[in-house]
Amino acid sequence: MKPALLSLGTLCMLTVSLAAQSLGDVAKKAEEERKVKQASKAYTDKDLKDKDLKSAPGPVTLTTATSAPVDQREGDRADEYRKIAKKDEAYWKERMRNAQSALDSDRTFLAAAIVREKELAKRLDRGAGDVIRDGRLRARVDSEWEAAVTEVSRLTATVETDRLAIAALEDEARRANVPPGWLRP
Repeated sequence: MKPALLSLGTLCMLTVSLAAQSLGDVAKKAEEERKVKQASKAYTDKDLKDKDLKSAPGPVTLTTATSAPVDQREGDRADEYRKIAKKDEAYWKERMRNAQSALDSDRTFLAAAIVREKELAKRLDRGAGDVIRDGRLRARVDSEWEAAVTEVSRLTATVETDRLAIAALEDEARRANVPPGWLRP
């Protein structure tokens, strides 16, 4: 039994010495992390009001309470600029061409819907001489006219949406410093 106790004792001492080494390493790492955290503290708007930054130790990273650090926001802006820089003249011309084509197409459909709505309104007008006396025919023409009025309203809204899309595209291009010639056909 003595050899078993001896080996158990040796095992315990070996475990204690290994634990002591790892505890020492852990303490050193914790101390280094505390130094790093002290050296690069992120200051918020509240800190700016309360303290003078000239007395702050180490590098200063300014943040607001809800935003990312200034360095990160600048990196995001650089990434956005790179994305915009890849958008060349052909890209902007194609986008404007597609937007203008959609507007032209919707205007054409609107003009046709207006003509159809006016024709149906004339057929329903009693003073036009072409009076519809059959009740079923009149009900059908009346429902067609109501559908045409609804279509005119829908297409009018679509044309306005297309105009707003073009204005938004022009604004986006202006913010991206795109030359105005790139948006012309």
